[in-house]
Amino acid sequence: FEQNIGPQTRAAVDAVGAALGATAMVTFAESELARAAAFLLSPAEGAQLHRANLTCRAQDFDPVIRDRLLAGLITPAAWLLQAQRFRRWYFEQVLRVLQAHDVVIAGATPWPAFRIDAETIKLNGQTIAAGPNTGMLTQPFSFIGVPVLVVPVLLPGSMPVGVQLIAAPWREEALFRVAARLESIGVAAAPVATAIATKAPC
Repeated sequence: FEQNIGPQTRAAVDAVGAALGATAMVTFAESELARAAAFLLSPAEGAQLHRANLTCRAQDFDPVIRDRLLAGLITPAAWLLQAQRFRRWYFEQVLRVLQAHDVVIAGATPWPAFRIDAETIKLNGQTIAAGPNTGMLTQPFSFIGVPVLVVPVLLPGSMPVGVQLIAAPWREEALFRVAARLESIGVAAAPVATAIATKAPC
């Protein structure tokens, strides 16, 4: 969460932390392994959910998503079993941290919003695939099912940057309270895009 973020995400997290008066720094043990486990479990679970549609109308899926789901169908059971065991252990480690704090703040994406057709993006001097890495900071939480709310932070000269608010299970009200506070003081905002009127062709 510190190494895999760009300067805009770091600035957005710092802005949210300063606005909320955050004083503690927390560490989640083995978060990189959590992302690896999520990479195994998410496609496998998604593939089971969409199995019938993958069989009958695979062409209706986005090709990248379809390939991930198909890979999930053939993931070795031994890998999935180990990933499930790790998920349980990791959930317990995260829960200890969350029970000691009302809300934890982290970047939601390593970079600001980018063009939908972007295939690669720069992160700390390296060019990496945009799509597969956009969720690198959210996967360690989404795959264990703890409540997370992402707020958009607008920085001068930048597209919106997502910042995660993370809480213990059944503490969703804390997330909405914090998000509402950030919105009321202008740190988080989601302005509605306006359409540009054009003249009809002759």
